[in-house]
Amino acid sequence: MTRTLMIIIAMLAAFSVSAANIDMEKEYTRLDDAIARSAQYIAQRQQKIKVLERQLKATKNVHRQYQLCYDLYLLYNPYIHSQACAYLNRCISLAEKEGRRQEANHCRAMLAKYFINSGFYDEARICLQEIDTTTLDRRGKTLYDVARYALNGELAFYTTLPVMKRHYEALQKKYEKAMMTLVSKDDDIYRETYQNQLIAHGKTQEALRYNDRWMKQTAPNSHGYALVALYRYLAYKALGDTTKMMYWVTQSVINDIQLGVTDQGSIWELANQLMLKGDLKRAYRYISFASACANTFGARQRKWQVAPLMASLAGQYKSASEQSQRRLMASLCALSVLCIFVIILLLMTMKQRNHIRRTRNLLYLSNANLQESNARLADSNIRLADSNRVKEEYIGRFLELCSLYVNRIDKIKKRTARYLKSKQYAELERILHNKESDDEDASELYKSFDSAFIHLFPHFVDDINALLRPDAQLSVEKDGQLSTSIRIFALIRLGINDSSKIAEFLHYSVNTIYNYRARVKKGAKGDKDDFEEKVKMIGINVKNATN
Repeated sequence: MTRTLMIIIAMLAAFSVSAANIDMEKEYTRLDDAIARSAQYIAQRQQKIKVLERQLKATKNVHRQYQLCYDLYLLYNPYIHSQACAYLNRCISLAEKEGRRQEANHCRAMLAKYFINSGFYDEARICLQEIDTTTLDRRGKTLYDVARYALNGELAFYTTLPVMKRHYEALQKKYEKAMMTLVSKDDDIYRETYQNQLIAHGKTQEALRYNDRWMKQTAPNSHGYALVALYRYLAYKALGDTTKMMYWVTQSVINDIQLGVTDQGSIWELANQLMLKGDLKRAYRYISFASACANTFGARQRKWQVAPLMASLAGQYKSASEQSQRRLMASLCALSVLCIFVIILLLMTMKQRNHIRRTRNLLYLSNANLQESNARLADSNIRLADSNRVKEEYIGRFLELCSLYVNRIDKIKKRTARYLKSKQYAELERILHNKESDDEDASELYKSFDSAFIHLFPHFVDDINALLRPDAQLSVEKDGQLSTSIRIFALIRLGINDSSKIAEFLHYSVNTIYNYRARVKKGAKGDKDDFEEKVKMIGINVKNATN
């Protein structure tokens, strides 16, 4: 009695809907509220699943296990793809364990259809190949033909080869004909296929009347109601009634969300229509929810559908942003012209009222602006001079080092030639293996680097210590030179991130450099993974302020 009453209420709601009394903003608000409560609806589905899983764990009866696994498959079917497949596979194993080959084949055909709906075509083909069609009963033959019909339809849709498309379409028609003679007219697959046939042949009004009868026989607040609402949307879409089609696809989405369904097809359609209408913000919000649902469901089909729409939305967002920016610039230009015009009128009025006072004020204002400009110019000159001085110093350091090393190399060449000429090989070998000379060169290079870097970033040590805990502070050495840890992060600040390059410059092993970096990052105040990025930002704000 209660179910009949609910169906009657749903019928009255469906037939009382007209374009005049549809408030889509109200429906979108209902949808937004459903999305906000989606976690609560999913929790209700999860609770049902937990009850059945506890019962399954407790029972030892194989037939009862089969029924519970099938019920769990139905609950997981629109929720989590992998779990639904697992329980349907378990049904196959339990049916075969009891010797019920027909039920095992029924489950294989249903699993194949489920794979097809989720985009797993190879898996579906394998399931169908495992079925001995010569032993199928009427229900098994129906399920098998439904799966074959769906598989060839999908393959025909996605293939890019015309010859293969014709081949799959021919097979689809073959299995459609066989399927429609076997499947019950009260079955959703029959109703879906028949309504699609009516729309394909241009019989849209007849398709809508058929959908009316379908809706009369469907209980509200069920997954079937979401399906019939979606097909009602398709009928109105074919009629070109945009208001009603948007209403019914929204009802389909709301119904599925309230049932904790994550295999969302309707919301993808809704987001696509909103995008075509230019409602990008709402379309993006709904397609983002659809993407989250697709990730939970875990099947590739929905991800294939969502990805292009996300990309298209991103492109349209960019285009809309650019267009908005152009309008903003045009508005600013118009406003600037208007402001100039108003200022001119104001100046003229002031001139007519009191020419002397206006002149005095303008002169005072001009002097003040001139002084301010002179001050800014003087400050800019000082900064420019300082910048040039720093550049000259670094160029001088570079040329000095180059000259020093050229002279050293020249001396080494002359000394080497002299030793070779006098056959003083032992002395030559001693010079070549003189580690003290190498250490002096390295020390001189580090000293020059430290001096140059501290000159460029005088507060670097204080800034990096501000990023570290008090017990992990870094300090310069007694002679004023930078420690190895500070040098490593000084190189990172200059853009040298590769540990092998840092190791080569500082004459350490790569592992040693890695250990230094890890030790310092371990003392970071916040997230240690962001520490080096923060080091790279040291001094940037100061530079921007100077510029």
